[in-house]
Amino acid sequence: MKRILKTFFIITTLLGLGLLSYVGYDEYTIYSNKQKSLSEAEKFLNDEISKEEDSKDISIQTSNDSKQDTNTTNKPPDTPVSNNTPTVIAPTKKIVSSLKDGEIVSNYDGVIKGTISIPSFGISGALREGVSTSVIKYSIGHYPQTGWPGDKKQIFLAGHNDREFRILNKVSIGKSIFVRTKKGNFEYIVTGSKIVNKDDVSVIDPSQRDKDELVLMTCYPINYYFSDAPQRFLVYASPK
Repeated sequence: MKRILKTFFIITTLLGLGLLSYVGYDEYTIYSNKQKSLSEAEKFLNDEISKEEDSKDISIQTSNDSKQDTNTTNKPPDTPVSNNTPTVIAPTKKIVSSLKDGEIVSNYDGVIKGTISIPSFGISGALREGVSTSVIKYSIGHYPQTGWPGDKKQIFLAGHNDREFRILNKVSIGKSIFVRTKKGNFEYIVTGSKIVNKDDVSVIDPSQRDKDELVLMTCYPINYYFSDAPQRFLVYASPK
């Protein structure tokens, strides 16, 4: 009997250690990938801002050269002055979505758009286009067709309740949320929160105009591990 109990104790101990090792490794993997995604987003923004500053410098220099050429000759140029910089036309975004069913698909899934942080609660993450499972696995997703800071539209973001937004329900009124995009840095102040049914997609309003409102959403209850959580937790914020 003692031998059986001893064997049972050894087996359960080994299983427990194995489970702890697995959970620890899984948490480490998630954290590492989240940090990698955030670093990629920060590098992307820094590179894009640097490109825009270089472009402005070239434009100013070209303008000065053009004025100098005009002052040294009265003869109008046969051809327009050019800085020989090719014009890059951004592709038109093709977005297929169904707000009615709460299923949104974007051809631009995963494209880096910026970063978000709530310093007082240690929340931070990369912002990427789309809310598919692959996008919000290690980042915070942006619902297609909703706006971005400065658009004067609703900005709707979603994240997992066991990752970036695992303490979203702790964020209180008056706290600051910082969003950084190519357009600059934007600060929002939390104005409230609410809980809705998971099928209530009326909270997503791409048609909203003249109201720069930030909405953060995650599944609720927080850390609900049994299939899809029955509700959604929403945090609302307005520009400072």
